[in-house]
Amino acid sequence: LSLDDDTTLWVSTLRGLWRVRDGRFFAFGLEHNAPPTAGPIVDDHAGHLWVGLGGKIARLAKTNLHAVADGQSPRLTYRTWSGVDGLKSIVLATGRCGVGTPDGTLHFATDKGVATLAPSEAPTLDEPPVPTLERVFVDGRLATRWMPASTGGSRQTKPQPLDLEPGYHRIEIHYTALNTLDPHRVQYQHRLLGLNDDWEDAHNERIASFRALPAGDYTFELTAANANGRSADYSAALRIRVAASWWQTTAFKAALAAFATLAVGVGYSIRVRRLKWMGATQREFSRRLLEHEENERRRLAKELHDGLGQDLLILRNHVALLGLQWPDAPPGAAHRLREIDAASQIAIDQTRAIAHNLRPAELERVGLTSALEDMIRRASDSSSIRFEGNFEAIDGWLSKDEEVLLYRVAQELVNNILKHSGATQAHLAVRVVPGDSAHLNVTDDGNGFDPETIREASGNRRGLGLDSVAERVAMLSGTFEFESRPGSGARSHVRIPLRRNPSQ
Repeated sequence: LSLDDDTTLWVSTLRGLWRVRDGRFFAFGLEHNAPPTAGPIVDDHAGHLWVGLGGKIARLAKTNLHAVADGQSPRLTYRTWSGVDGLKSIVLATGRCGVGTPDGTLHFATDKGVATLAPSEAPTLDEPPVPTLERVFVDGRLATRWMPASTGGSRQTKPQPLDLEPGYHRIEIHYTALNTLDPHRVQYQHRLLGLNDDWEDAHNERIASFRALPAGDYTFELTAANANGRSADYSAALRIRVAASWWQTTAFKAALAAFATLAVGVGYSIRVRRLKWMGATQREFSRRLLEHEENERRRLAKELHDGLGQDLLILRNHVALLGLQWPDAPPGAAHRLREIDAASQIAIDQTRAIAHNLRPAELERVGLTSALEDMIRRASDSSSIRFEGNFEAIDGWLSKDEEVLLYRVAQELVNNILKHSGATQAHLAVRVVPGDSAHLNVTDDGNGFDPETIREASGNRRGLGLDSVAERVAMLSGTFEFESRPGSGARSHVRIPLRRNPSQ
């Protein structure tokens, strides 16, 4: 133990040095560059503590100790005396093995007697050592084409670079520091700028080695400090340039980037062409499917009109003829004949309506415009919804197949209004921009709905036929827009490009 006048207690233990102040303990550990073990401790009353370390005696400045303990400095710097200074024995670590006498001389008990030290006669060692690079080895072979230099301070010079070809495995840099008074206590630090900018403690090692470095420019810097921790304001430096392999060159990277760009472009082009082909194939398939559907509708409409419709008409005529030929029929039989006649007329009307829906005769007989007008008239007559129309003449602007597709689009939108809207009013409008496009607008004041929710639903309500409408519009190379919100009705807009005009 050693007690200062300022009530600070220093404790030297086999686990290192401690400071006790104001009832608080602080241990100087290896992270503070402190001695790992400590023996007898002596205060020279000149600002230093002298601690026996087995085969060495260390001198530590109290100011440095307090700065580290108070967090003002990261590490301790101290000087040691050992065998090279005349200490030929081991300092004992038990009992009171170190004392100071009034004349300033320090005495330590050793296993071979008393070791005496006069601090006033010890050299100051304030001159910092000069760091110097000696040799460089590349894969075990001496590198000769380089020149060491210094950086910083008044001795700054431009370092000669060491050029390395790609493919080497290891580089070793041998260094030293000029200090004729205390060379064995020189402490080294080095770093390799470009790889790691932080200084690395090398202690008294005199070789720095690095495995194969990536291509680039680096600077190796070396500093050296004496036993008191003082270092010069400059460092030895070596510039290292590692050449790039052929696959690391800018030209190769540019070529690789160009090839990658070309590959991406070709892949994108192939993908676009494939998607176009798939889209065209799908449209062609849909066209043929709808064409087959229209043919089937035409066939069924013809069979209903010419077959079942004619048979029902003949049946009604036979009933009427029977009534004429049997004037004195019983009242019950006459009533039955009238019921059969009425039922036959209803069946005939229903058959004609089904045939009309399958293939409206007006479309071929009077044209698309009149067929659309007849559609909304029949929709108004068969429901409580008031349908209004505003149709510009569209006949002749589309081919027959295109007219059928547009009619089916309007029919699907009208059926949606009749089945699902709950509207009181609906409006259909057709507008033609000569030589450009035809526009179909359908609106209603019904309940409205969320289109996304309907599309995600299942069963009969899924999409409300919107997918069918979009598919037919796509076959016409047109666009289909649909808007609806709950409580705000619905609006549909179809745009069809025109490929010809009536004069053609």
